[in-house]
This record gives sequence, C-alpha cells and structure tokens, in this order.
Amino acid sequence: MRDVEREGDAIRRELLELAAADARAFEGYRAAMKLSQRTPEEIAARTKAIVDAALTAAQVPLRTAEACVRALELARTAAESGNENAVSDAGVAGWLARAGAEGAALNVKINLPSVSESERPGLAGRADRALERARALHEAIVERVRQRMPSPAAV
Repeated sequence: MRDVEREGDAIRRELLELAAADARAFEGYRAAMKLSQRTPEEIAARTKAIVDAALTAAQVPLRTAEACVRALELARTAAESGNENAVSDAGVAGWLARAGAEGAALNVKINLPSVSESERPGLAGRADRALERARALHEAIVERVRQRMPSPAAV
C-alpha cells in the first residue's frame, strides 16, 4: 500500500498541474476568439489561433481523463488489498476519479468541433477509451468495496 500511496500522491500532483493547465488552455482559447478579423490575413491568423488553442484545450482534459484512469487503478488496488477498515475510502476515491474522468471527457468533446478534422478521431477515440476503462474500473471498485464492507449486523 505504500507504493499505492506514493503513486497516488504523484497522480494528485499531476491532476493539480493539469487543472492549472486547463485554465491556461481556456484563457488561450478565449484570447484567440478575441483576435481581430478586419482583414483576410487577420481572419486566417485568428482561425489558425482558434484551431491551435482548441487542440490544447482538448489535449489537457484528455490527459486529465487518462490520469483519472490511473487513479482508478490505484483505488481498485486499495479496494482489493487495502485495510478493510478504510475500504470505504477506496470507494470514495473511485467515485471521485470516475467523476473526474467523466468531466474531463466532456471537456475534450466540447472542444472537438474547433479542432482540425485530422485530430478529432484520435482525440475522441482516446477519450472514449479512457471513459470505457474508467467506468469498468469504477464498477469493479464499487463491487469490491461492497463485498469488503462489514455487514450491518457487525456494526
């Protein structure tokens, strides 16, 4: 469990960094949307800036969703092998990581229309795979936590 704790702490730090990166990506997208459109050159520059900013705005939450999957993998380990008296904490971690993955995938998908067509399938596919894995891991965690929780008569 010490390895799980160490890896969990690394993922926590990564997710905090990704939250800050997501805010920066959003600001970059907003700035691109505000660029001047007075000349054909400005319109072209603005369009390129929007597409570039949208790519970043999709990539950051994609990395977030994938980090949440790694957190779910750790929560599953804790649910299976962790202290029985703290198994509910593994369940809470599973719910939070699932919510993070779901939310991050929504943020990927909302940015896809502004991303270049060549990038969309790869981003969407990775987001879908992360969600599929997150949902499966979450189900396994919830089931294992329920199995390991003390029965009401024992409480």
